[in-house]
This record gives sequence, structure tokens and C-alpha cells, in this order.
Amino acid sequence: MTEPEYFTKWLTGVRENHVGLARLLRSLVLDAEPGVGESLKWGNPAFVKDGGMRIYVADQRNYMHLGFYNGAKLTNADGLVEGTGKNMRHIKVRAVDDPPVDSLRVHVAESLSIEPYKVP
Repeated sequence: MTEPEYFTKWLTGVRENHVGLARLLRSLVLDAEPGVGESLKWGNPAFVKDGGMRIYVADQRNYMHLGFYNGAKLTNADGLVEGTGKNMRHIKVRAVDDPPVDSLRVHVAESLSIEPYKVP
């Protein structure tokens, strides 16, 4: 999968040990469902579907955020999704399989299938 210029440029500011994780998370989202759009929003890669913001990726000091703009609506049966905001939630991704990729896929698929967050 070819990286768009915005993503390649964004990676230059990501901690070196997180570059592979960032690429993995982007692929997980884009592979989850056809028609997911991507761009840079508020300084981070953001993924949209049906005109609504769904998912973002952000570099943090000790992990990557796999964030969900509509995260408050996720079922979160495995307890991986964190946060207390009105809408947004995230999962801390520390390594390629921490948490397990299959668990991340479940949350990505759910976020893409439920009502999106619409920017007011």
C-alpha cells in the first residue's frame, strides 16, 4: 500500500521506535473496509467514512494511540478502550502485538460500522 505524502511527512516527526506501529495501525484501518478516506486532522492521521470522522493515530511518548472519535459508542467488551471524554476514546498500542492485532481489528471494524462523530 503506497503511503500518501502527508503520511510520509508525518512519520518524520514520529519517534523512531513507533514508525512501524504507525504504519501497522494505518494499514489496519484502511484494510478493514473499502472506501475509508484518510487525511491529516489536528496534526495526526485521521480516517473518515460516510462523511464522519472515525479513527485517528497519534504518537505518544511510550505508545501509539489508536483513537476513536466515536469511541464512547464502542462496546469495549475486552476493556482495551480507554478514556472518559464525551465522544473520544483510545487504545494504547505499545508493540506490534500489544495489544493483539486481532483485538485492534475488532475495535476498528466496530468504529467503522457505527454512527460516526460529526464535527460540529
